Amino acid sequence: MMKKKLYDKVMLLTRLKEEEVVVVREVKKHWEYLRSVVGTLEELSSQLSEGITQQGGTEALTGRGREGLLCLLRRRLPAVRAQQGAARTTYQCVLGLQGLSLDDSLTDNENLDNSSSDEEI
Repeated sequence: MMKKKLYDKVMLLTRLKEEEVVVVREVKKHWEYLRSVVGTLEELSSQLSEGITQQGGTEALTGRGREGLLCLLRRRLPAVRAQQGAARTTYQCVLGLQGLSLDDSLTDNENLDNSSSDEEI
């Protein structure tokens, strides 16, 4: 009976560590997605701003169309940044990675080494 309980605890801990790796990997993927969206919005806003001031080229958008699109992009950017901030806070609290910057280049295994311990058995 005691061996079975010990075995069950070891298996639960093993599964927990496996799930932790998966969750951290998914958090990183979502964070990278949010960063790419912010970067794309900033780049498009910059390009449109330059295009509006230059008013040149044979692009399909009229000046008014560019201004409208730029307005939409500028409205969307703060919303995405707010979503990114909320995600950062949630991920750091839930995963217990307060010392981890999501922008750094630590690997998943290094993150897990910093946030979990084998002494919990």
